[in-house]
Amino acid sequence: MRGGTMVQPGDGTLLEALLPRAVELISEFHEADLGGVAEWSDGGTAVKVSVAPTDIPGGEVSVHRSPPSTAESMNAYALAGGSAIIVTDLPSEARFSDALLAERGVTSAMIVPIVVRDEPVGTLGIYWTRAHRFVPEDVHAAEAIARLLSTKVSRAESWAQDIASLRGQGAPRDIPPEGEGAAGADEVLGDLGDLEKANGSGKNRRSSKRLPFQHWQRIAPIYGGVLPTLQQFFKVECCDLSNGGVSLYVASRPLFNSLVVALGAPPDERFFTARVVRVTPQARDGREVYQLGCQFMGRVHL
Repeated sequence: MRGGTMVQPGDGTLLEALLPRAVELISEFHEADLGGVAEWSDGGTAVKVSVAPTDIPGGEVSVHRSPPSTAESMNAYALAGGSAIIVTDLPSEARFSDALLAERGVTSAMIVPIVVRDEPVGTLGIYWTRAHRFVPEDVHAAEAIARLLSTKVSRAESWAQDIASLRGQGAPRDIPPEGEGAAGADEVLGDLGDLEKANGSGKNRRSSKRLPFQHWQRIAPIYGGVLPTLQQFFKVECCDLSNGGVSLYVASRPLFNSLVVALGAPPDERFFTARVVRVTPQARDGREVYQLGCQFMGRVHL
C-alpha cells in the first residue's frame, strides 16, 4: 500500500485491545463508517493505526503502520499537536495528506487525542466515507469516548507500577515447571480441568481444598468486558490456590472486579477468568497491601 504497511493484528497494545469497545461507542453516538485508534510505534519511527467497521459487531480490525510525518498522516498530526482535528473533505485537505485513510475511502474525519498525565498517548479516530456535516455534539461525544480510553490506559499503567513495587521481596517465587516445590501446585492445576464442569452448578467452588501457593503468577484486569492481551499481564504474589479460585496480593485497592489469571509456567500457562469476591487490607513488611479472593469463572485461550 502507498501510505503505510499492513501488519498482523495481535502484537497487542492496550489501545488495540480497547478498540472493539471504542467502535461500539462510536456506532452508538456517531453515524460513522469506521472507528480506530492510533499510537506511536517502533520508537516513534511510525504511527500504528488500527481501524474497524462500525456496522459489524466484532468486525475485522485492519492494522497498519504509517509514516510518522505530520504531513503524511492525520493521526501523526493530531499526536504531535495534542489537539482534536476535524476534516470535512480529506482529498482537499492542505495540512496533510493521508494515503492510508484515502485508500479506505475516508472523506470526513475527526481525530481526538487520548491523553494520560497531560501527554497524548494515542488518538481516537472517527471516519466517514461520505461528506459529514459536523455539529458540536459530534465533538462532545468523541471527547467523552477519548476520556474513557484515557482512564482505562491510566489505570492499567498505575497497576503495572503498583505491582512492580511488590516484586523482588525474595520469599515468593515463580512456579517451577517441574521439580522441588511444584508438587502441590501441580495437584491443584490438575484439578482445574474440572473447572468448566463446575460452572453454573451453584456450589461454592472456593469450598474445595486450598493449598498454600506462595508463588509469583501473572494476572491482567478486564476492563469494559475486553479480554487483555498477553502484554498486559503482570506478576503478583499468590497466597493459596484451589480448583475454585486463588488468593493473591496487590499493592493498592483494585479498580476492577474481574480479571484473567495465568497459572503455570510459560509456555504451558493456562488462563482463567475470575471475579473478585473479597478484598481484605493486610499489613505485610510494614506496608499495607490488599489480599484479593478471586473465584474462577471459566477457562479462556489468549
